[in-house]
Amino acid sequence: MRRLKKVFPVAVVKLLYSAIVHPYITYGCSVWASNFVMNYKRTQIIQNKALRLIGEFQNCQNTAECFRKNDILNIGELRDYQLAIFVFQSVNKVSPEYFHDFFKTNSFYHPYFTRNSEDLTHERRNTTRAGFVLRNIGVSVWNDLPELVRAAVSLASFKRMVKFHFLKRREV
Repeated sequence: MRRLKKVFPVAVVKLLYSAIVHPYITYGCSVWASNFVMNYKRTQIIQNKALRLIGEFQNCQNTAECFRKNDILNIGELRDYQLAIFVFQSVNKVSPEYFHDFFKTNSFYHPYFTRNSEDLTHERRNTTRAGFVLRNIGVSVWNDLPELVRAAVSLASFKRMVKFHFLKRREV
């Protein structure tokens, strides 16, 4: 990419990043990045280097600036993005039938109307490692989304709103 940057404009190099680097990072990201940060730190470093090559960024420059300027999600945000899509499909019964009852709301356990009755419920866990299970992280990601995003009518609109939410959350 370093040599291509000298030949092609930034838009073309960004397309090459999307075609070559991004698919490797996102493949199974919701599974392998649902772990301790140290376990996917090397992959984050590779993504940071690729992103610095896209723009005119120095090695000492903060990578958060690179991600913000290029509207690209880092590995943690990609994991949350993919998990949010998975939970949306499960909750709206668009996923395979096995996952339709994968997540339960608080109202499933009691009939009372409470503030959080439509939030999803965390499964009980005994270890820290169990907190990295898709079922637990997915619930946390879903409950952190605004109601407007969760109420999306289609998967395409949900994906658009979730990505916008993660990009806006970064600016705050």
